[in-house]
Amino acid sequence: MDLPRTCLILACLCFWLVECVEHYLMQSWNLYRSDNPKEVYTNITIPTYVHLELLSRDIIDDPYFGFNDLNYRWIPESNWTFWLEFDVGFGTEADDNNLFLVFEGIDTVASVTLNGISLGATDNQFRSWVFPVDSLSSSGNLLSVEIASPVDYGAIRAKQYPYLVPQVCPVESYRGFCYFNFIRKDASSFSWDWGPGFAPQGLWKPVYVRVVSKKDMPIKGVSINLFKSASRWTVNTSVFSLNTSFPGSFIKHCSDSLLITFSINALDLQMQSKAAWSSDGNRMTASFFVPEELPVKLWWPNGFGMSNMYNATFELSCPAYKSSFYTTKIGFREVELVQDPIFAQNSTQAGNSFYFKINGVPIFAKGTNWIPPDAFQTRVSKEKLRYLLNSVKIANMNMLRVWGGGVYESDEFYDITDELGIMVWQDMMFACSLYPVDDLFLYNVEMEVKEQIYRLRGHPSVVIWAGNNENEAALSQNWWSVPESSLPQFKADYVKLYVHTIQNVVTDIDNYRPYITSSPSNGIESIAEGYVSSNPYSDFYGDTHFYDYNTDCFELSHYPITRFASEYGFQSWPFYSTIKKASSEQEVQLDSTWFNERNHHPSGNEEILSNMNRHFGYKFPTLSNTSTDFDWFAYLSQLENALCIKTETEHYLKYQNVIDASGRGNTMGAMYWQLNDIWQAPTWASIDYYGKWKILHNYAFLFFESVHVFAQYDLTSKDVSVFVSSNLRESFEAELHVLLLSVKSGKQVKSSSSYHNISSNSASWLGQIEVSEFTEGTECASETLFCYIYLQLLRDSQVITTNEVYFEGFDNKSTLPCATVELEGYNLNSSDGMVANVSVQLRVSKVALFFWIDHEPKFIGLWIDNGRHLADNYERKPSDEVLVSREFIFYKPVVADKVSEFISGLKFFYLNSHPNCI
Repeated sequence: MDLPRTCLILACLCFWLVECVEHYLMQSWNLYRSDNPKEVYTNITIPTYVHLELLSRDIIDDPYFGFNDLNYRWIPESNWTFWLEFDVGFGTEADDNNLFLVFEGIDTVASVTLNGISLGATDNQFRSWVFPVDSLSSSGNLLSVEIASPVDYGAIRAKQYPYLVPQVCPVESYRGFCYFNFIRKDASSFSWDWGPGFAPQGLWKPVYVRVVSKKDMPIKGVSINLFKSASRWTVNTSVFSLNTSFPGSFIKHCSDSLLITFSINALDLQMQSKAAWSSDGNRMTASFFVPEELPVKLWWPNGFGMSNMYNATFELSCPAYKSSFYTTKIGFREVELVQDPIFAQNSTQAGNSFYFKINGVPIFAKGTNWIPPDAFQTRVSKEKLRYLLNSVKIANMNMLRVWGGGVYESDEFYDITDELGIMVWQDMMFACSLYPVDDLFLYNVEMEVKEQIYRLRGHPSVVIWAGNNENEAALSQNWWSVPESSLPQFKADYVKLYVHTIQNVVTDIDNYRPYITSSPSNGIESIAEGYVSSNPYSDFYGDTHFYDYNTDCFELSHYPITRFASEYGFQSWPFYSTIKKASSEQEVQLDSTWFNERNHHPSGNEEILSNMNRHFGYKFPTLSNTSTDFDWFAYLSQLENALCIKTETEHYLKYQNVIDASGRGNTMGAMYWQLNDIWQAPTWASIDYYGKWKILHNYAFLFFESVHVFAQYDLTSKDVSVFVSSNLRESFEAELHVLLLSVKSGKQVKSSSSYHNISSNSASWLGQIEVSEFTEGTECASETLFCYIYLQLLRDSQVITTNEVYFEGFDNKSTLPCATVELEGYNLNSSDGMVANVSVQLRVSKVALFFWIDHEPKFIGLWIDNGRHLADNYERKPSDEVLVSREFIFYKPVVADKVSEFISGLKFFYLNSHPNCI
């Protein structure tokens, strides 16, 4: 035939044992620009996006390259049509079956027709769409999905609205699109300060025809709420079906005999309950009470115990129908957001606490914030999700905030966070804007939130719902200079959306997790102030976001002493090995047009340079070798980023169980911004677009340890205070070693030791060091030598944590003696021709400060101790050269003949390298 047609494989992927088949419509789609139907792109496989199909046909270049985020604005400014002619192999009539056309996700505004009949329209990326179908022919069915321009849709809706709703357009440096707040779509797809504006259109999730016999009762899904009341666990169950004939048919044929059976084989548990119909008639409900004596293993966050999960099976049965089954994983855990009064030293109340208890244990939340890993969601593989989330766990984190300007993540994402013990702070998808509140918009949001809460509430990793990102702060501080006369209207709209709509849905479906309307927010104090507090950044309530790029990040006094730091950060650039696929070599120059425009954060590069100059004396070099100069700049920007966030994080750790005279403190969360990148660019991320750990992520591994020793140097008093933070649930005896080390001589100049009882699940002060006294009589007393203090904490004579503290800057190059590092060789750990890890031997002349190895991004894995000083415990003579090893662990083993390519791509960076030293 002239038109492509596919007879799709019959895929019975239902989780139930009934007459249910799903015909997946994934291949042989066609695409054309709606105003040019003669130019058709054929043989398309979904899920996909328009940009990606044009890229695969060389119609456009890589959207991430150069200035293509600007060059390809015409794509989302156009309407596009996907269409498919398909067979099902046999005729299907509604007399015998219920037929449904299911779109698990359309991005975003679309009209759907089947065989010339309009089935309906879609207007929300975050919802699935199910269209009843009267009949299908055995062959020649024609399905069409016309996707409108999201840019035009947002603009039209905004102009139709009775008053202006900011923000209207992003700041100029974002180079994005306007009116993202008028379309229920990934807000960051219109651009952000860390990402491009492509506003892509596509069929971003599977499409299929579901055929269900009217005689059967297939389970579409099971949503559970598992909580502990008094001393027993309760499992509230909602069973969903797509069979629209259910309510009347079941009432007629099943009456009181409709049962739901719940079983967990690992616990030898089987319980049965009569099912009841929900008031809206679209689900069956039952509650099960787990016997108290059952030896349930609890789900714990990373670092506090095992993240135990159980396979649970649900059976829906009635004598008049075939039984159906559904299996899922569940975890037993309690969650509480504690907001108790806190009192200052004068006994007056000074706000409220803000921290999580899991299974009755207070948890210091250690983590970061998650953004979409790609501008095109269909490129985010399960493997990439697992790699990024594994990187969270490896770095000793226990919480991840899914930020509200992206998407609700996939089922696989939450399955993995359950498995790894990573708590999820789940924002609803609203960010940095006010929103319309007309009936159509609110209904759309209500359906969206219902679907997502039912989908996600069974995951023990999800511990809190938040209504939005920064919208309370935006309204409270009037970011967009709204006239005073209009503020009452916008505050009423805010309450209408996040309280009367979203909160009502959340509490109706899931009243066993905390909900806050915004982040940052003052929690219950915001509620007391009508949900828009006068200062959402208060140190005395809720969570805070804090950014300051103009003050010295080593100056501790400018950091907030907050209850919970849910955002803070500094920018850095990735290395040339990452950037080179995003620009021509001629443009990868400091202060080129591309260099400046790639950073969407206003004044971002200037702030990076200012901080680098403050601490490293760095200024623009004379460009002779652009990639070399760029890499040195990227290295220093990452080192600055890592040291600043390490300093700020340790500041928050210090106040874990400390309350100052005014009542500030009891800090119980440190979540820096941000984990991952959406493209190759300067951002706040600790992992770049290709998955390479930046220096920050290696440091997060250290400062988020279960037991972490650290010290803070007071720039005014010139003293060093030593602390330890412990997540362990038992106290222990430890020995602290304080070593004074000289980089020039390569010697341990002085040492001291002391013994301490380390309290459980808290931070402790271990003592103070007067630097002038500690260095007196040593070569480190000279201001022309670079020395630092090295801390070791030992338990049972074994070193369990180490750290460094510096009492002078790095900008005086006369204090940095030059080191040289050369690759001597390498060893492989291989089996059957596959290499799991490589150990490189490095010949070192002197201590190489903040030694970093960069590698090509095609090799995914991590270096052990990357970014730390390359030394040998200062036990050699100053003139000796020694061999030191560093190990790289491949995320997946590689064939042995690829190792030489890996080695040849290595680059070394360290602060005291020529010509940056003496």
